[in-house]
This record gives sequence, structure tokens and C-alpha cells, in this order.
Amino acid sequence: MAGKTGISDAEYNTLYKNLEGAQEDFMSAIDQIKNKISEVNCKGGGFYTENVTPNVQKLIQTLSQIQDSIRQMHAAEKEVINNFQQSVSNIDTCS
Repeated sequence: MAGKTGISDAEYNTLYKNLEGAQEDFMSAIDQIKNKISEVNCKGGGFYTENVTPNVQKLIQTLSQIQDSIRQMHAAEKEVINNFQQSVSNIDTCS
């Protein structure tokens, strides 16, 4: 189906895999940030942040919300790409 959009299947698959890889790397980086913040935000080895802890927890929750939004955006991107491909395919078969 990618050939109908002006690129070869191999090029499309490479671009699609690169996009997915970049998205996964980004999500992984956010997970690493959350983990590092959690590691230092504890008693017995952390910052001893009794007064700051609620704010740090809010930061971690916000990062999780950002991840959820990114996941929704990624799903929407995939749907747009698939709908575009289907539209092109439908036009090609109607000619």
C-alpha cells in the first residue's frame, strides 16, 4: 500500500519503524527521568524532602500524564497514516 502514496514499501517501513523507535526512545527517556526523581526522593539516601515530596510526586504524576497524552497522540498519528493510505487505495481502485 505504501507504493500508492509515492514511496516504496521498503522506504515506508523504514520511516515507520524509525518513527516508532523515536517515540519509544522518548517514552523511555521520560520513564528514566521519573525513576531517577523517585530514587532521590526518599528517606535514607535521598534528599530527605519531607516538605518537598508532595511537589515531587506531583511532578512525577505530571510526567505520567504527559506520557499518556503522547501515547494518545501516537495512536492518532497511526490512525491518520492508515486512513490516508486507505483513502489513496480507495481512489486508486475507483479509477
